[in-house]
Amino acid sequence: MLDLQIDDDEICKDILKKIDEDIVYCRSDEFGDETDFYTDEWNYFKEVVKHKARFVFYFDDVFKGYFHSNPISILNNIQSEIIKLNLFKTITPSTKILRCTQHKNRDDIKADGKRIASNPVANCKGQNRMSPAGISMFYGSDDKDTSIKEVVDFTNLSEPFYTIAKFTPKQDLKLIDLTSFPVLPSIFDSANNKHREPIMFLKAFAKDISKHIHKNDTSIEYVPTQVITEYIKFNPILNVDGIIYPSAKDNNVSNYVLFMDNDQSLEKLNFHFSSIQINTI
Repeated sequence: MLDLQIDDDEICKDILKKIDEDIVYCRSDEFGDETDFYTDEWNYFKEVVKHKARFVFYFDDVFKGYFHSNPISILNNIQSEIIKLNLFKTITPSTKILRCTQHKNRDDIKADGKRIASNPVANCKGQNRMSPAGISMFYGSDDKDTSIKEVVDFTNLSEPFYTIAKFTPKQDLKLIDLTSFPVLPSIFDSANNKHREPIMFLKAFAKDISKHIHKNDTSIEYVPTQVITEYIKFNPILNVDGIIYPSAKDNNVSNYVLFMDNDQSLEKLNFHFSSIQINTI
């Protein structure tokens, strides 16, 4: 064992001397730690799109906060970091996606799958964390029990039946995977610590879209995640077919949202009528 024989005063003097000699810069918020800072960035984004500008928040510097970026800058950073972090996953025609629906009569689900595919636009009257009223998307899960828990209201006796069906892609689909983020790099990792901000921001987004929907939630609570989902959906650089995200019922289960309305989901997905299971509440 080395016996360095150095007392604390000598160490302090050496540290102070080094600080005097070098330019020292630490990217930190003196009013909170780094995690707080990036959580605030997500909260600021939500504040803008919920309470200041729903549709025209993209002008430079109009909504820039003293400590915060423009919302459009945040979205553009999300795009670039999704690419840098390679958060893409390809699902193949062998991938099963289960979808559940609750209905009134046993024979409501027909063999063509139209009744259990994405909702027709006319039926999209409710809000979702990723799609507003009037926008149809395909939601599914890789777990049967979870698909039931996310859809079926066992107190709704006016719709005493529920059906689970299997869909598979007709060809490979490119998705953004929010279930398997890279390990958050250390602040001392000079090569990778630049990714801390986008990873924390995207984790906050994933956490919000995985929250339970409560009856008392107002429609504006869904706006921030709807905005980011739509930005991803129509982004020609990302060019993806949907998002994989943790289930609100079980974070270990993957849910899917595919950017497909009723017609598109029947065109791009195989409906396996033989897999249909009709259950009674």
